[in-house]
Amino acid sequence: MTETWLPVVDAEESHSVSNEGRVRSEDRMIMIKGSLARRDGKILKGQPNSKGYLRVWICGKQRFIHHMVLQSFQGTRPDGLWALHWDDDHSNNAWSNLYYGTPTQNGEDLVRNGKNLNANKEECLNGHKYTPENTITKIAKSGRIGRSCRICARKRSREYMQRKAKQAKDLQLNTHREHQIKGSAA
Repeated sequence: MTETWLPVVDAEESHSVSNEGRVRSEDRMIMIKGSLARRDGKILKGQPNSKGYLRVWICGKQRFIHHMVLQSFQGTRPDGLWALHWDDDHSNNAWSNLYYGTPTQNGEDLVRNGKNLNANKEECLNGHKYTPENTITKIAKSGRIGRSCRICARKRSREYMQRKAKQAKDLQLNTHREHQIKGSAA
C-alpha cells in the first residue's frame, strides 16, 4: 500500500500525518533574528507517554499521533467515543489499526487481544480455579461480560444471611429491652 499524507488538523501549513501513522514537518520558511530562513521538513519521532501512547510536539502543543491520524483520515471524533487501537499496540498508529469506539469496545479489544488482566486469570483471589462448574458468568445491561467464583459467591451469600439474621435478632432483643424498661418505669 502506498503511504498517503494528509495535513494535520489545526497545523495544516506546517505538519502532515500519514496513513502509516508517521508525522512529518513540512518544508517552510521561518523568521530567525529578523531574517527568513528555510527549514527542511523531517519525519518526527514520537515519544511514548507513561501508557505507551506516542506523541509529538506541534506548534508548542503535545499531540497524540493516533488522534491526529484518525482526525485527518476519518474526521472529527464523535462525542462519547475514544480513539482506539484494534491490536492494543499503542505504538501501531497505522490508520488501518485505528477506529473510533466506545469504552466498552476498548475493553472487548483488551479481552480479544489477551491483554485484559482479569480475563487471563485462572483462579479467583481466594485461589479457587475458574472451571466451568465453579464460574458464574454475568452479562450486565451494558453488554459487558464478567465472571465470578461460585464458591466465593456462596460464601458471601451465607455471610450476608448470617449478618441479616444477627441484625434481626439484635433488633428484636433491643425492642424487648425497651418494652421492659418502659414497663418498669411505669
